[in-house]
Amino acid sequence: MDKCTFGIVILVGLSAAAAAFSHSFIRSFILASVAAALASTALFQVVSFVELGHLDKFFPIAVVVGAVYAFLISIPVGFVVRRIRSQRQ
Repeated sequence: MDKCTFGIVILVGLSAAAAAFSHSFIRSFILASVAAALASTALFQVVSFVELGHLDKFFPIAVVVGAVYAFLISIPVGFVVRRIRSQRQ
């Protein structure tokens, strides 16, 4: 697995985990999606910094693009969490 594929796998995994966590504890769907996007983007940048040893020169672009993808991943995860929560009640 090359670095690009590894990075995508890490971003998707962090985004799904952050989305499941935030949608479990935050009632507002949009607020939970935004919180998950921001948290997973920040964690991804920390992982990237640890791996590289410095901030990437395209850090600002990576934050914006990563947040958009994390938000898009958070939406279907939020629907699943909402459905599971409604079935439990």
